[in-house]
Amino acid sequence: RMEQGRHREAAREFSTTVANFDFEGEYAEWVRRSLLAAGIAFQSAGDRDAAAAQLREVVRRFPATDEGKAATERLRELGTN
Repeated sequence: RMEQGRHREAAREFSTTVANFDFEGEYAEWVRRSLLAAGIAFQSAGDRDAAAAQLREVVRRFPATDEGKAATERLRELGTN
């Protein structure tokens, strides 16, 4: 969906992954990636508030991961640290 420019649909798909898996379970890596991707998709759609919410969740739950660091950088870009 991202490649097709359907950013809101992509964000919904990524959010579905987050909703269906445990943050601490065996799919935690996919949850981290999906949260970050949802934030990026919302950012691409121009929805700063939704993007910031997703990115803050990544930083809050997974600050030391690559995804947490990437989310921190994106929040800086948005100016919503």
